[in-house]
Amino acid sequence: MPEIAALDVEPAFMTRIRESGQGLECTEIRGDAGSAPDQYLKDDTCAVLVGPTLADPLPLLISLGSRDRDMPVLVLRRGDDLRELKTRLRFAPGIGRQVRIWDEAEFEDAIPMIHAFAMRKTTQEALSRGLAAAAARPEPGKPEYQLDEVLNNAPIGIAVLNTRAEIMAINKSSESLLGWSRRGVKDRKLAERFGPQQRELINDMVSRCLAGDAIAGPHQFELRHVVRREPMLIQMSVGRIGEFGGVSGCAVYLDDVTDLVQAQGDLESARMRLEEKVAARTRAMSLIKERLEQRGEELERSNDELKRAKAELEQMTVRDGLTNLYNRRYLDLRLPEECRRMQRMKSPIAVLMIDVDHFKSYNDALGHMEGDICLSHVADIISAACRRSGEFAARYGGEEFCVILPGSGVDDALGIANRIVEQFAEYGLPHPTQEHVTVSIGVEVATGPEVPAAAELLRRADRALYSSKTAGRNRATLYTAG
Repeated sequence: MPEIAALDVEPAFMTRIRESGQGLECTEIRGDAGSAPDQYLKDDTCAVLVGPTLADPLPLLISLGSRDRDMPVLVLRRGDDLRELKTRLRFAPGIGRQVRIWDEAEFEDAIPMIHAFAMRKTTQEALSRGLAAAAARPEPGKPEYQLDEVLNNAPIGIAVLNTRAEIMAINKSSESLLGWSRRGVKDRKLAERFGPQQRELINDMVSRCLAGDAIAGPHQFELRHVVRREPMLIQMSVGRIGEFGGVSGCAVYLDDVTDLVQAQGDLESARMRLEEKVAARTRAMSLIKERLEQRGEELERSNDELKRAKAELEQMTVRDGLTNLYNRRYLDLRLPEECRRMQRMKSPIAVLMIDVDHFKSYNDALGHMEGDICLSHVADIISAACRRSGEFAARYGGEEFCVILPGSGVDDALGIANRIVEQFAEYGLPHPTQEHVTVSIGVEVATGPEVPAAAELLRRADRALYSSKTAGRNRATLYTAG
């Protein structure tokens, strides 16, 4: 039974070879055998398998190449190690032609090659036995060559040629493929059975093998069946046979691969059809993806528009339509929050209650439309006073306005209130009964834990506003208890 010598090969690889159903055995050899492998190789060893864990297999390959250039050697490597080893092998002396380097991940694809090596080893041994037996015949003259039972019943065609490329013997499978009988084929040239263009290549293969090449081929040739006249595809390779007692030559291996090639063609056609379907599906998926992306963009734009509309609607619910300041509803919601926040932060909060002086007489003299325009100008001056984050102005009702100043103490609040009064004097809005439009302001400031409820703050600011009115208007007054 042919064996594989496995050097530093993982057990899983050897198990897969044994379970492949080809009757192969794996013999494990130690990692220190790289420098002297002969003592671990048996007569029936058909190949050497070198695992990926061997640090540098090059010395081993050179040693095997110098001893047996026909011994197939398969080397498993990973990634960059594979490319580097292939480069080094190009310049290494004494490397035989049978070295194969495989990616470890493609080990399954290497198993059929191992089986082919084993079959070739068995065939070569049988051919050598036949040659030796022919050379040992006692009668004089050219020795007769007889195929032994193993070769005669081999599933592939085998033809043995002498050094003149003449057929010495063929087996049963060759009879079916070539259409020649074993008795009438002796001394004929194998190329005679093929067409003119194929003969040249076959003769070249045989000549190169007889000249020293260990293996020539494989190549595929077209041949018509003698009886059925159907075309066949024959895969042919030639292997050199060693010399025994003056008899030497080569063996030609013939294999009918018609069904295999047809199956490969069918497989390729199926693969192309599958690729076309995959391509069509990919195009369809791309189109669907494109449409989904477009739909997503449309939805995103719609969502943005909805957000803007929502923001505008929210602003409409908290803004005064005439002055564009915050309305009373917003003031009632926001002021309590600011009061609680200032309590937590132990910071002051100021409230300015503002009323337009003599506004009734303004409306009576000029009408409500002009009065609305006046209130818009008043709102612009008041809102300009809010400069820091958190500060805001709101229309309290009619001609009354409120300014909330979180974080402002007494000095800051009075300074802002007096500046508002001064800006009205600088602006000089015309008034039908007064010199110009003026405002009265009430100021209330509370700090930290002493900050009362929002309603109380507004009440105190309104009391201070009343004090400004009774004191002559056009001024700001700070609330004082009592």
